[in-house]
Amino acid sequence: MAAKCPMCSEGIPAAKSVASTNGFHCPKCDAYLAVSSGSRGLAAIAGLLAGYLAWRLCGTAAGTYGWALTVFYCVAAFGVVAALAQMLLADYEVTPEEAEPAPAEAAGTHGHGGHH
Repeated sequence: MAAKCPMCSEGIPAAKSVASTNGFHCPKCDAYLAVSSGSRGLAAIAGLLAGYLAWRLCGTAAGTYGWALTVFYCVAAFGVVAALAQMLLADYEVTPEEAEPAPAEAAGTHGHGGHH
């Protein structure tokens, strides 16, 4: 089930909700859309619950680096479930297109080098 553009009801691919959450243009009406904060919150909660469940199922792993394997499983569960939940629960809202932020200047470009 693909989410739809709120302006023209065009179906938006589910992968677009994960790849471009901060904003993208609708392929049909060119409205600037972003994933709503409610959808992001629900996906994050689902990911956190999956990470907690992975931690509870792993228990205390034996071995020198058993704790690292438990952390890996928790992070992997969070990442996979949060992305899948975002794909399934994505709700779009029309937002104003923001200007690109100015690139940050590199340190030392103002003649203030590190040598004294």
